[in-house]
Amino acid sequence: IRKLFINNWPRKSLSIILAIIIWIGVNKSLITSKTINNVAVKIINIPPGKTIEGIQSNGILKERVNLTIIGNKTLLRDLNANDIEVVFDVLNKDGEWISSITKNEIRSTNPEVNISQGINKVLETNILIKLTKLVTEKIPITITKPIGEAPQGYRYVDIWPHQLYITVSGSEGLIHKLKSQGINLTFNLNDIAK
Repeated sequence: IRKLFINNWPRKSLSIILAIIIWIGVNKSLITSKTINNVAVKIINIPPGKTIEGIQSNGILKERVNLTIIGNKTLLRDLNANDIEVVFDVLNKDGEWISSITKNEIRSTNPEVNISQGINKVLETNILIKLTKLVTEKIPITITKPIGEAPQGYRYVDIWPHQLYITVSGSEGLIHKLKSQGINLTFNLNDIAK
């Protein structure tokens, strides 16, 4: 056994080092594709007085996208929707347009995941972005007769006031729709504890 390891030890050491380098190189260069569902879409640099339809207060759209990513097998194996987000910059844009999601729009939300070198390509995914006027209006809330039974020992008498107003801000189309329809609020007396 001693002869097996000692004879030609420089060549054997070099062979082991080369084998490790080749294995690391091949492992890093393996390419695969993976579909990641429900990836968040974030909008940045929205001009003052404007908003995006379907955007939440944190700048993320309610609509999420499914991405098919081609890249490094090691990176993609553990990548999930919580590790990445799609970021669009809408500075100097107006109206509505269809944006294509490329690898340049994908950002890592996990500091332990470096996606800049691991993603080669994102298969064509488009998203409609509509920049609209930001409006603030008072929306009527009509309080209707409650449903259910009052807790034992209590009796339902009446509602006051019958109508309230709430001030909301949002996209022009959505706010005008809410204002014309109004909001009905119905309490369930079964949910009220004694």
